[in-house]
Amino acid sequence: MILRALAVSLLLGFLDAGQAALPEPAAIDAQIQKVMAETGSKGLAIAVIDEGKVKYVQAYGVRNAKGDPLQTDTVMYGASLTKAVVAYATLQLVDAGKIALDTPIADDLEQPLPSYGPIRSSPTNMRIIRIWRVTSAGAKSRREWS
Repeated sequence: MILRALAVSLLLGFLDAGQAALPEPAAIDAQIQKVMAETGSKGLAIAVIDEGKVKYVQAYGVRNAKGDPLQTDTVMYGASLTKAVVAYATLQLVDAGKIALDTPIADDLEQPLPSYGPIRSSPTNMRIIRIWRVTSAGAKSRREWS
């Protein structure tokens, strides 16, 4: 919940429909410090990407209970954060007419699904809209992902 509030606060703080220029690093730092204080977040990393190029990367706060500083190359557990990113990217492809949500994903692949490597099953009729509803890859706990 805090992560969601943090992401929304950052987006609302930076997105302005009339603003074409990227915010200055000092403005980004100030907004992040404010949001971290408001949400109680202990650490946060950000990358600002504009037209496919990384423009700004920074880490703030600590990465663990020992107080080790968070760094830009720290590997973090992203939980379900990637779902929103993948959904956004997928919908851009849908809007561009490159894929459809309700057709089997195998129809959009360059190779047959099994040629991509070992998978638990070969759902040749799996649709993107169904993949979004998957909430777990079957792991018993977070530790299995480490």
